Amino acid sequence: MLREIDFSDCLQSGKVEKTAESLARLCTLVRDCPFEHVKYERHYSYGELINDFVKRRRGACSVKHYFLGEALINRQFKVRYITTPFLWKDMPIDYPTHLKRLADLMPVQLHLSLEAESNGITVPIDVTWDKELKRAGFPINHFENGINASVLAVKPADESVTHESGIDRFLFIESVKSKMKPTGIEPSFYEELNLWLNDTRLN
Repeated sequence: MLREIDFSDCLQSGKVEKTAESLARLCTLVRDCPFEHVKYERHYSYGELINDFVKRRRGACSVKHYFLGEALINRQFKVRYITTPFLWKDMPIDYPTHLKRLADLMPVQLHLSLEAESNGITVPIDVTWDKELKRAGFPINHFENGINASVLAVKPADESVTHESGIDRFLFIESVKSKMKPTGIEPSFYEELNLWLNDTRLN
């Protein structure tokens, strides 16, 4: 069993390890922070998003990978941030009827995962779905022996975009959002998704 890791230490460069066990603990820690689409009360900067995640210990794919990316950079990994367009209706998940109706109407969304490079080896990392969601059919990645190659959490709907830093990816998303027209479906979908995922974890 993996030894617990102190969440607050992950971003402190003076308290880092780079053993296979410590990296497995780090990736597992972030993976098992519950996936939740958080509705923020105001506009947050990149740093504020990460600090909010540290406090909540839950969040969606973007903030989970922003946090993990910075923690890996502190461990001298070269990290790239990968944005992948996807559709919720394409997920191989048996949604409840009311949620499926909303998923069918959802526009393209943008998923975030990572690539980490060390000693000339690049490994894809995706810590989106927490382990409790396995019972609903979500693909869960495991990290028992360090950083293992991950299965992408979503089915790509188009080509991915690579960013060289977390802040570059954050600014890319800010630009995309400024050009998007809200459909009115997103708030209802994510509210219902959060409720269903919580019920899934409890049952």
